[in-house]
Amino acid sequence: MGEHLPETASICCPACGVLWSEGDRVRALTGLADLPDHGWRQTRAFSCCGERQEPELWDRQGRSLCRTCGKRPAYGGHAGFVISKLLSIRHRLPDLVTEFITAQGDPELLKKFVNTALAELWKPAGRETLDGSGLIARAETYGPEDLPNEVMVITGFADVQGDRLEVQLVAWGPDEESWPFLYEVISQDPAQPAAWKELDALLKRKFKRRDGRVLRVAAFGIDTGGHHGTQVFAFCKARRRRRIFATKGVAGQRPIWPNQGRKAKTGDLFWPVGVDGAKDAIYGRLKIEAPDEPGGRKPGLIHFPTEPGFGPDYFEQLTSERREIRKRNGRPYAIWILPEGKRNEALDTFVGALAVRKSLPRRIDAALEYDLAPEAAETEAEAEPAPPKKERPASPGRIERQRGWLQSRR
Repeated sequence: MGEHLPETASICCPACGVLWSEGDRVRALTGLADLPDHGWRQTRAFSCCGERQEPELWDRQGRSLCRTCGKRPAYGGHAGFVISKLLSIRHRLPDLVTEFITAQGDPELLKKFVNTALAELWKPAGRETLDGSGLIARAETYGPEDLPNEVMVITGFADVQGDRLEVQLVAWGPDEESWPFLYEVISQDPAQPAAWKELDALLKRKFKRRDGRVLRVAAFGIDTGGHHGTQVFAFCKARRRRRIFATKGVAGQRPIWPNQGRKAKTGDLFWPVGVDGAKDAIYGRLKIEAPDEPGGRKPGLIHFPTEPGFGPDYFEQLTSERREIRKRNGRPYAIWILPEGKRNEALDTFVGALAVRKSLPRRIDAALEYDLAPEAAETEAEAEPAPPKKERPASPGRIERQRGWLQSRR
C-alpha cells in the first residue's frame, strides 16, 4: 500500500464525478452567505394552527412558515445544528482526512470521528469475534530487559481469582502502540499474605529498554471483584502514592477510565473501568496488520513477545469473548459474552492495563523519564494499613511528581 497523501484530498460529486479542491469547497461554502436564507433552513417539526407540521415553506431567513396561516410558528428555545465538519470553513479537508486515517483500527477514535467530524450516529457492527490463532506468529524478540526504545511508560493489572493472581504488564509508546511483555500467574491464595508479597515484589522490579534506560510500573490496577475485595483495598490503600488502583469493571456505555474514583460501601476508594469500551478498543487494535518488516511500528498496533506466558493459551484467552448487538425497548445495545468453558484472564488484564494507562496524563512524550530512586519502606500487605492522614486523593489525570519514579527534564 502506498503512502497516504491527505493534502491531495478532494470532494467528488456523486452525480457528475467532478472533483472539488479544498479551494472549491471553501468558495462554495462562503457563497452561501449571498443566498436569501444564507444556505440554512429550519427543518425541525413544529405545531401551529392546531396541527403538527413538517416544514414545507420558509421565509428569506430560512425560518419555517405555517402552511395554514403563513406565519412563523412560536418558538422560545434556541436553534440547534447538526452539521458535518465537511461543511465548515473552520476545518480543512486534509486535516479531516488525516484524522480519519489515524482512526483506522481504533474503535474509540473512529467513533469520535463519526460522531464529531461527520455529525453522524456511530453504528457498531453486530456480532464480532476474533480468531487469535494467527497472532502468535507475529511474536517478536523483546522482553523485560530488552524493551524497544519507543517505550515510554509501563502499566499493568492483576485479575484476582479464588486461588491465584494473574498479572500482565504492558509497555506503551506513542499513539498507544503497545508491547505486552510479562504475563505471570502468582499461584498463591489471595486470602493469604504470601500472594500480596509476591505481587508487591513484582511491581518493584526494574525493567530496561535497549538503550539502557530503566523503567518502573507507572500505574497498576487490581480487580476488587470476587471474594478478596478486603485484601485488594488494603493493598491498594497502602500504595496509593504509587498509583496502584483498586478497580471494578462496569459494562455499558462508560468511559474506559473515570474522571474520579468512587467510594465503596466500606468507604474504600475504587475506580470503575468501562470494560466494554476497552474491549472494543483492544479487538480493533488486534485487527491492525503488523508491518512486513519485523518490529515495524503503527499507531495502536499490539506487539507480542516470544516470552514465557505468551503461548497459545494466552491468545485463546485474549480473543475468547464475542461481541453481540441486542435490543432493549427497541434500542440496540452491545454486550460482550464469554462462551461457557472459556477463560478470559489475558483479556481482562489487558483491559485493566489499558484503563490505568488512561489514568496517566494524555500526553506522555520523551520529555518525561520514569526512573528509579531508593525505595521507601512500606507496610506489608498482610496487615491492614493504618488509616492515612486526611488528604485529597490524587487526580487520575495527573502524575504526582514524586521523587523516585518521575523526573521532568526540560
